[in-house]
Amino acid sequence: MRNLFVIDIGSNSIRMLHARMQQGKVKSINKWLIRAGLGEKKSADLTQEAIERGVDAVVKLREKALAIDPEAPIMAFATSAVREAPNRKVLLEKISRRTGILVCVLSGKEEALIGAEGALGEKDGCMIDIGGGSTELVVRYNGKICCATSLDIGCVRAKSLFAQQDDIQAEAWAKQAFLQCRIDRVEQTVAIGGTPTALAACALQLKEYDPQAVDGFILTRAKLDELYKIMAPLDAQLRAQRYCMDEKRAEIILYGLMILRAFMDTYHIEQVRVSEADNLEGYLLFRKDQLEK
Repeated sequence: MRNLFVIDIGSNSIRMLHARMQQGKVKSINKWLIRAGLGEKKSADLTQEAIERGVDAVVKLREKALAIDPEAPIMAFATSAVREAPNRKVLLEKISRRTGILVCVLSGKEEALIGAEGALGEKDGCMIDIGGGSTELVVRYNGKICCATSLDIGCVRAKSLFAQQDDIQAEAWAKQAFLQCRIDRVEQTVAIGGTPTALAACALQLKEYDPQAVDGFILTRAKLDELYKIMAPLDAQLRAQRYCMDEKRAEIILYGLMILRAFMDTYHIEQVRVSEADNLEGYLLFRKDQLEK
């Protein structure tokens, strides 16, 4: 099995998966994350500072990959913050010049389908992916995709809109977006992204993040209320000290919690299963025919 690397250029963080593929299945070896905050912007354009942070993050992750296996392919894709930015070519060209990596900018629907491929595999169910700039929903029933959509709601976007207001307004905003979708009740719902994994780690009271403990954790609607009551009175610094998250995640975690709570309330879902496998694994699965040649 050869080494493979794939980089996800997200609105809040930039992540890289080291994996191997055998017989059409992805074996995850390790993941790395760098906070770049591409979605933190005052206009539609990416700021110059965000572009530099993004390029630097990709350079560092590429260096990690090369240190492990200089012959392994390194792929990359970008999501909400980049696809919405009129000046995205500036970021993409700088990444190409400094690393040689050509970044694939995913549409919202592609992002949704790739996340579902990683989290659900061939199983039926619903997937929710709460990101920094967008939230993706997919429903598979009897092996067929019934719904695959991307909504313009996310943790970083919510913070930019509601930081100076009562944060409960973010929950009402998210509910309005979810009401646009028609999702029938499903037997299982899988949640991916930094919000559910961080909330699972908080619920488990982990001192250090443990992906094996987080993967498969059942996050109930009642537990979300409990976590909100504990974390809401704390500032970001105290949240970061008390739970295993950095301050950047601590600044947006309540917005992500409210988006997840709004989703569960809209569709009367009592619990979700948290998955470590996400769009990074999904991207490799979508490209498996090419990669196995």
